[in-house]
Amino acid sequence: RRATSKTQISSGTIMSQRLSSSGGSSAALPAEELRARRLAALSGSGRAPINEPITPQVRNGEQISPEELPASFVSDFLSLLFDPSTTSDSDKRRWFTQPIHTRFGNNCEEMGKEPEKHQRWGLIQTQGGPCGVIAAIQAEMILGLKIYEDIERAVSAEEAKRVLCQALATIIARCAAAPPVDSNNSNASTESISLEIILPIDDEISMDDLNLSSGKLKVISIHSNIVKRPRSTSTSAVSNLARATEDFLMENSNMKHFGRPCGVILFLLSLVKTRGAANIKSDMDDPTNAHLTGQFGHSSQELINLLLTGQATSNTFDNTVTLGSSLKCHGVQSQPSIGYLTQLEALRYCSVGSFYKSPKFPIWIVGSTSHFTVMFGSIDSLKESESDILLESCRRAFKSVENAEENGFIPVNELGSVVEKLDLSLDSGLPTLAAALEMSGSGIILWSDFWKVISRLKTGASLESVLHSTSADLQNNAANAMPITQYGESGKGAVESDEAMAKRLAAEWGSGEIGKSDEEMARELQAQFEAENHQGESAVEEDQQMEAPRAPETKEQTDEKTSATMDVETYNNDAFQLHHYNSLRGGELTTFQVTRLRSEEAVGMVVPLTPTNVGNSMESNSNGTNDDLESVVRTKYQSCRFHWGGKQPPSLH
Repeated sequence: RRATSKTQISSGTIMSQRLSSSGGSSAALPAEELRARRLAALSGSGRAPINEPITPQVRNGEQISPEELPASFVSDFLSLLFDPSTTSDSDKRRWFTQPIHTRFGNNCEEMGKEPEKHQRWGLIQTQGGPCGVIAAIQAEMILGLKIYEDIERAVSAEEAKRVLCQALATIIARCAAAPPVDSNNSNASTESISLEIILPIDDEISMDDLNLSSGKLKVISIHSNIVKRPRSTSTSAVSNLARATEDFLMENSNMKHFGRPCGVILFLLSLVKTRGAANIKSDMDDPTNAHLTGQFGHSSQELINLLLTGQATSNTFDNTVTLGSSLKCHGVQSQPSIGYLTQLEALRYCSVGSFYKSPKFPIWIVGSTSHFTVMFGSIDSLKESESDILLESCRRAFKSVENAEENGFIPVNELGSVVEKLDLSLDSGLPTLAAALEMSGSGIILWSDFWKVISRLKTGASLESVLHSTSADLQNNAANAMPITQYGESGKGAVESDEAMAKRLAAEWGSGEIGKSDEEMARELQAQFEAENHQGESAVEEDQQMEAPRAPETKEQTDEKTSATMDVETYNNDAFQLHHYNSLRGGELTTFQVTRLRSEEAVGMVVPLTPTNVGNSMESNSNGTNDDLESVVRTKYQSCRFHWGGKQPPSLH
């Protein structure tokens, strides 16, 4: 049981609130005595062994709060958050006016109608700018509610409120437990971890209050005595500290401050105070010029990584890459609970590593050029398809050769080591294969040629059959194979490689069709023109006999047809549903189906060494041209087709 006592100290001492398991009231104490008692409690003989988690001190130890937040920290925070050279006052105001709340919350009865299921747990974004923060919190809520296991589950307003508290607490606790990104110490640290919650002293706070910042904010410290591990975020540390913080936010209406304007700012203040502005800057590749927001007030990659991993690193690839002798570029250091996919990778501006693409749970933040949304699915969506595994294994082996990824080719003499990594036994056939793959005596092997042959060998074809396949057979295989990339089916608006174009032109020139005289060409064109006119006249006559228009379908008929369309491919073990949630426009939830292809359907295709997405996929079943989400999804599921159930794909913007 817990007793709460509040004491406000006069000027010159700390205003404090003490939560104690022993109960009773506390008298006004000077700041020095409070600190002394706090240290005594931390070092007392009743403390549990360091390797065994104990109940956080917010429950049975002590919590000293609030200390007034210094104005200097607020100034440092604003400098870290905004780039003064690119952020306008209107950009800042969008951040200061964004609350953290669902559409209905506890007021659903006042809206005059029963909310849809996702409106109980879906956060709403009222302004552009802080979408990255909203998306990260939303993803944690989906994880806490396990919506990814049952999209139809009913969520009460009280449950949604508690899970929102849990989401905020988990993100802040992860920042507290995450080690410095440059930590090389292999020994576990035994220091107590803590986090800081920033709340307004008064009920309301505004942008002007923070700019003037003097006595407007207070700091509540929550402690947990547990091992903090140097190279990864301790799950037990995060969960214990987050649970204590969740309880604190649920008490005494503390959560109400985050549901008001400046709610996002209060959350970020807590995040930065917990992690430390200096530690956040040290996580960044360019601590001097990097900020937590970019142009137009959009969330930077450093802020997204801070929210998802607890470390404000600047990149999305795995681990740390060293350039030259001293320059280090930090990425994602371990597998996170929530992943991240971005349209920038589809546009070849960055590379997302396997840690983000394959998180612990099937939930991803989806980044576009102007917005952040959330995508999630069942646990089946984390399973690797045969074609994905095949392609990635071949890519990994090919890129193991130095500079292969940048050049797109490997030296012929490296083929043996690459084939060995793929566990292909060619015996005496390796020289023959090398001679067949070598590009015109240049001493190099292109990735496209390597993949087309090796993919067939890995799916059971013999070396003899591959090497003696005719060009006609190869073209037939490519025409019948499903696309493993975004390019779509061969011959149907696909992006044609230089090699394919050369072969096609050579075939046309050798057919004798181009060698016709001008007179012969003119006669053929005239015959085609007359035939088209005749068909046009017939079509006009048919149009005149068209039946009367049908009555528009009812909503029930449309829903029934959509449901039937969505179930077309459920028999396929490689088919699963994904759900996309956009917090803008009142909160939009869209469900669609993804079918991954078998490896035998994808072999022999021309695919890039580095995943890219260009243009609209011919395998998409969408009715429009908004294929941004499809291109992002294909950065993870490269060999797949989409089923939108007759609906328009959602916008990522």
